Amino acid sequence: MATSFMVQLFKLGKDNRIHHLIMFADESVIRNDEYVSIEIGDGFDWYAHARNCIDCKAFLNSIGTSKFAWALESDGEFFLIDMSEFAKEDHFKNQIQLTIGDPKKGVRLKLKKNPLDKKTIEKLLAEYESREDYESCSDLKNLGRLLKNQ
Repeated sequence: MATSFMVQLFKLGKDNRIHHLIMFADESVIRNDEYVSIEIGDGFDWYAHARNCIDCKAFLNSIGTSKFAWALESDGEFFLIDMSEFAKEDHFKNQIQLTIGDPKKGVRLKLKKNPLDKKTIEKLLAEYESREDYESCSDLKNLGRLLKNQ
Protein backbone atom coordinates (compact mmCIF):
# COMPACT_ATOMS: atom_id res chain seq x y z
CA MET A 1 0.00 0.00 0.00
CA ALA A 2 1.46 3.36 -1.02
CA THR A 3 1.81 6.11 1.55
CA SER A 4 0.06 9.35 0.66
CA PHE A 5 1.73 12.62 1.55
CA MET A 6 -0.88 15.24 2.28
CA VAL A 7 1.10 17.85 4.23
CA GLN A 8 4.25 19.56 3.05
CA LEU A 9 6.46 22.24 4.58
CA PHE A 10 8.55 24.06 2.02
CA LYS A 11 10.66 27.10 1.29
CA LEU A 12 10.83 28.65 -2.17
CA GLY A 13 13.95 30.22 -3.59
CA LYS A 14 14.37 33.22 -5.87
CA ASP A 15 14.17 30.92 -8.89
CA ASN A 16 10.61 29.93 -7.82
CA ARG A 17 11.75 26.38 -7.14
CA ILE A 18 11.40 24.55 -3.88
CA HIS A 19 14.72 24.75 -2.06
CA HIS A 20 13.65 22.82 1.03
CA LEU A 21 10.81 20.31 1.27
CA ILE A 22 9.55 18.20 4.16
CA MET A 23 6.62 15.83 3.54
CA PHE A 24 4.44 14.14 6.14
CA ALA A 25 2.28 11.07 5.66
CA ASP A 26 -1.42 11.71 6.08
CA GLU A 27 -1.79 9.22 8.94
CA SER A 28 0.43 11.41 11.17
CA VAL A 29 -1.61 14.60 10.53
CA ILE A 30 -4.46 16.08 12.58
CA ARG A 31 -6.32 19.04 11.06
CA ASN A 32 -8.69 21.63 12.44
CA ASP A 33 -9.76 25.12 11.37
CA GLU A 34 -6.81 26.93 12.97
CA TYR A 35 -3.96 24.42 13.11
CA VAL A 36 -2.32 21.47 11.45
CA SER A 37 -0.74 19.10 13.96
CA ILE A 38 1.77 16.44 13.03
CA GLU A 39 2.74 13.56 15.30
CA ILE A 40 5.63 11.28 14.42
CA GLY A 41 6.15 8.33 16.76
CA ASP A 42 8.45 5.31 16.74
CA GLY A 43 11.13 7.15 18.73
CA PHE A 44 11.78 9.68 15.95
CA ASP A 45 14.14 12.47 17.10
CA TRP A 46 13.82 15.35 14.63
CA TYR A 47 16.76 17.23 16.12
CA ALA A 48 19.10 14.27 15.66
CA HIS A 49 17.67 13.64 12.18
CA ALA A 50 18.30 17.29 11.20
CA ARG A 51 22.05 16.84 11.63
CA ASN A 52 22.04 14.83 8.39
CA CYS A 53 19.01 16.27 6.55
CA ILE A 54 19.49 19.74 5.03
CA ASP A 55 15.74 20.34 4.63
CA CYS A 56 14.85 19.57 8.25
CA LYS A 57 17.93 21.45 9.46
CA ALA A 58 16.88 24.54 7.47
CA PHE A 59 13.38 24.40 8.99
CA LEU A 60 14.61 23.97 12.56
CA ASN A 61 17.19 26.74 12.10
CA SER A 62 14.37 29.08 10.97
CA ILE A 63 12.47 28.67 14.25
CA GLY A 64 12.47 31.92 16.19
CA THR A 65 13.17 34.13 13.20
CA SER A 66 10.73 36.84 12.23
CA LYS A 67 10.32 35.65 8.68
CA PHE A 68 7.53 34.04 6.69
CA ALA A 69 9.97 32.16 4.47
CA TRP A 70 8.26 28.80 4.98
CA ALA A 71 4.83 27.69 3.83
CA LEU A 72 2.54 24.79 4.58
CA GLU A 73 0.46 22.91 2.04
CA SER A 74 -2.42 20.84 3.38
CA ASP A 75 -5.04 19.30 1.11
CA GLY A 76 -4.19 21.65 -1.75
CA GLU A 77 -4.40 24.83 0.35
CA PHE A 78 -1.36 26.99 1.12
CA PHE A 79 -0.61 28.76 4.40
CA LEU A 80 2.20 30.95 5.72
CA ILE A 81 4.16 29.81 8.77
CA ASP A 82 5.11 32.59 11.17
CA MET A 83 8.47 31.27 12.34
CA SER A 84 8.67 33.97 15.05
CA GLU A 85 5.69 32.46 16.87
CA PHE A 86 7.88 29.64 18.16
CA ALA A 87 9.96 32.17 20.09
CA LYS A 88 7.22 33.62 22.31
CA GLU A 89 7.39 32.34 25.86
CA ASP A 90 4.00 33.57 27.08
CA HIS A 91 1.88 31.75 24.52
CA PHE A 92 2.97 29.44 21.74
CA LYS A 93 0.93 29.63 18.56
CA ASN A 94 3.27 27.10 16.94
CA GLN A 95 4.85 24.28 18.89
CA ILE A 96 7.47 21.63 18.42
CA GLN A 97 8.21 19.18 21.18
CA LEU A 98 9.93 15.87 21.70
CA THR A 99 7.52 13.44 23.33
CA ILE A 100 10.06 11.48 25.37
CA GLY A 101 7.76 10.53 28.28
CA ASP A 102 4.73 9.70 26.16
CA PRO A 103 3.84 6.15 25.20
CA LYS A 104 4.12 7.36 21.60
CA LYS A 105 7.71 8.65 21.72
CA GLY A 106 8.69 10.97 18.92
CA VAL A 107 7.89 14.53 17.82
CA ARG A 108 4.78 16.71 17.89
CA LEU A 109 4.56 19.74 15.63
CA LYS A 110 1.62 22.18 15.74
CA LEU A 111 1.43 24.92 13.10
CA LYS A 112 -1.05 27.81 12.94
CA LYS A 113 -2.68 28.21 9.53
CA ASN A 114 -2.02 31.81 8.38
CA PRO A 115 -3.70 32.47 5.03
CA LEU A 116 -1.47 32.79 2.00
CA ASP A 117 -3.53 35.29 0.02
CA LYS A 118 -2.91 38.51 -1.87
CA LYS A 119 -4.20 40.74 0.95
CA THR A 120 -1.94 39.12 3.57
CA ILE A 121 1.10 39.26 1.27
CA GLU A 122 0.54 42.96 0.49
CA LYS A 123 0.11 43.84 4.19
CA LEU A 124 3.28 41.98 5.21
CA LEU A 125 5.27 43.42 2.29
CA ALA A 126 4.35 46.97 3.35
CA GLU A 127 5.37 46.17 6.94
CA TYR A 128 8.73 44.68 5.92
CA GLU A 129 9.47 47.46 3.42
CA SER A 130 8.89 50.10 6.12
CA ARG A 131 11.47 48.28 8.28
CA GLU A 132 13.80 47.91 5.29
CA ASP A 133 13.79 44.13 5.79
CA TYR A 134 14.42 43.28 2.15
CA GLU A 135 15.29 39.63 2.76
CA SER A 136 11.81 39.03 4.21
CA CYS A 137 10.29 40.96 1.29
CA SER A 138 12.08 38.63 -1.11
CA ASP A 139 10.84 35.53 0.75
CA LEU A 140 7.25 36.83 0.66
CA LYS A 141 7.45 37.64 -3.04
CA ASN A 142 8.66 34.10 -3.69
CA LEU A 143 5.70 32.67 -1.77
CA GLY A 144 3.34 35.13 -3.47
CA ARG A 145 4.15 33.44 -6.78
CA LEU A 146 2.17 30.46 -5.52
CA LEU A 147 -0.97 32.58 -5.79
CA LYS A 148 -0.44 32.99 -9.52
CA ASN A 149 -0.23 29.21 -9.93
CA GLN A 150 -3.45 28.45 -8.00
